[in-house]
Amino acid sequence: MDSNLTPLMLACQYGHDRIVELWLKHKADVRMRTELGWNCLHHAGRWGHFEVSRLIIKACAEMINDRTENGNLGGGRTTLMWACQNGHEDVVKLLLEHKASVMMTSEEGWNCLHYAAINGHHEVSSLIIESCRNVIDSAIRGKESLSSMLGLTSLMLASILGHHDVVKLLLEHKASVMMTSEEGWNCLHYAARSGHFEVSKLIHEACPEIIKYGTIRSKGSADLEYMDSNLTPLMLACRDGHERIVELLVKHKADVRMRTELGWNCLHYAGRCGHFEVSRLIIKACAEMINDRTENGNLGGGRSTLMVACENGYEDVVKLLLEHKADVMIFSDYGWNCFHYAAGNGHFEVSKLILEACPEIKNRGTLGGDIINSRSSSSSTPQRSTPVVNVKNKTGLMLACENGHEQVVRLLLAHKADVMVYSETGWNCLHYAAESGHSEVSSLSIEEFPQLRDSTTRCAAKCTPYCRFSGRTALMLASESGHHDVVKLLFEHKASVMMTSEEGWNCLHYAAMSGHHEVSSLIIESCRNVIDSAIRGRT
Repeated sequence: MDSNLTPLMLACQYGHDRIVELWLKHKADVRMRTELGWNCLHHAGRWGHFEVSRLIIKACAEMINDRTENGNLGGGRTTLMWACQNGHEDVVKLLLEHKASVMMTSEEGWNCLHYAAINGHHEVSSLIIESCRNVIDSAIRGKESLSSMLGLTSLMLASILGHHDVVKLLLEHKASVMMTSEEGWNCLHYAARSGHFEVSKLIHEACPEIIKYGTIRSKGSADLEYMDSNLTPLMLACRDGHERIVELLVKHKADVRMRTELGWNCLHYAGRCGHFEVSRLIIKACAEMINDRTENGNLGGGRSTLMVACENGYEDVVKLLLEHKADVMIFSDYGWNCFHYAAGNGHFEVSKLILEACPEIKNRGTLGGDIINSRSSSSSTPQRSTPVVNVKNKTGLMLACENGHEQVVRLLLAHKADVMVYSETGWNCLHYAAESGHSEVSSLSIEEFPQLRDSTTRCAAKCTPYCRFSGRTALMLASESGHHDVVKLLFEHKASVMMTSEEGWNCLHYAAMSGHHEVSSLIIESCRNVIDSAIRGRT
């Protein structure tokens, strides 16, 4: 709540011109300010009271460019800015007739045309431009402004919000369409991203060559997508699923095979975000790009559109890509194919489609690599991911077991996926399920193949860091991790309590070492002889 409002300010705020006239006649101080730095003219102009504004200006014309002081309600704004923001044409005209400054900026770096344009006030914008044509291409430059707003012109602001009439007005007055913001985006980038078809059409008609220009690298952003450069308007429209704009740009020969600096093209964006119609339009324009792969590892190196659609579970897009002969056996730089991405993320319908297209893919293991993204890229704005070790020869079944995707596991078992395959680190599907605590998946695996129950991990010469896991059963892995339900399930299936790993440890050793009371209790109840068993390993 503001304080220090005088009777004159309240009369101005509510437009009571006779009362204002009375206070002025009795010499009320027109330049007094509230605690938030507002005077009576600010209140009159903000709420569009023409007669009140005229009376105040007549009483004290020199206050016309006074600015508010407190940022809570827009620090550093003049009455003209407030009137422009709220579209009060008659008040704006009055202020301009009394030489209000159109080039002043608020603490956020905005001038009066910025406020008029972003709020779609055509007549007010026209008045400002007629008063001062130099204001047309002025950009936001305030130190208090949000970084994402720096460098935006009135044309960009109107394009973002889709204010067709204001955009048309600015273009008629030769506003620059090629200027870029601090983010490195021009007006068509903003219009295309926001899905404003008519505005995009206007900008293209004003400057046809603008469709081929990509974004310039943003400065200081922590977001990988905004650190990227060379995103074209077509890519942005594809990413956000704006079908009509994509149709417009493709019709005007926008280059569908252009790539960003991080190696993504428009089909990658459409597929990753699940936009079926947009994907169909791009494939129709250039079917030969269907197997193009991304290039930069920050956002998933070497991935095809099919892989990113599978990862995020977009069934209709996957079906479309398969109908156009997308290659299911391509591997990313991380050694994963489309089925690994689908199964690992638990997408049942997508996994089913891939299996129907290529049944032999079910037992294909990963090829390995240095790192892999531990985060799914389902967001339309990718973030930095945490690198984790990428294990070689992991099958779709192992990935589904590790992540507890019961439906996908059932699907693979129904398709006779090999449960006895081992990854390069010497683990099978049950080991992954048990270590991750997935009791239902563990149960499915054992019921399908009981021999898995006491199968042990194996040490591979190439995977020295994993050798300490050698000889462990699913029961040992679940005991060490404290997965009570899995341990209980394994006991129901008669898993051996007394088996020891190559380190010479049994399941109780692992449970006790890790401090798992409930699991230790279960083990002891199952086999009291284990209590005093000693470690008898070779190392």
